[in-house]
Amino acid sequence: MEFAKRLQELRKEKNLTQEDLATKLNISPQSISKWENNLSTPDLEMLLNLCHILNVSADYILGNNNITTLTQKDPNKLLLKLEILDNGDNVKINLPLAIIKKLLESNTVKINDKDILNKIDFNLIFTLIDKGVIGKLLEIDTTDNEHISIYVE
Repeated sequence: MEFAKRLQELRKEKNLTQEDLATKLNISPQSISKWENNLSTPDLEMLLNLCHILNVSADYILGNNNITTLTQKDPNKLLLKLEILDNGDNVKINLPLAIIKKLLESNTVKINDKDILNKIDFNLIFTLIDKGVIGKLLEIDTTDNEHISIYVE
């Protein structure tokens, strides 16, 4: 199915008029009409906004039939998995996000008396999680031969 038809179908499934969708995207209803009549297409940023509003992946809205809706997991039920290789020591930490946040707030997370986690921007990681990003988020190799991988599952 082509983008124009898929967009119209998804908009109607959400009981949105072209004007409703245009208001949510802060654009004119004529733009929606042009997209649905295959006269133009949205730019990448607008496509991502459409996907968010319609709760579908970009693959799906662009015509892939194997992917349907996105499901965002409850951040309170996710685990933050850290794998740290430091001078031959291999440390794996699997903790609920809530516990990791508390440990970071209390500034008590140290490995071998070193605070190697201070090199990680946890605010960025938590922002990504809030936006629904899960899986492998980060992999770092430091000049001190430390290797850090961060996953959210």
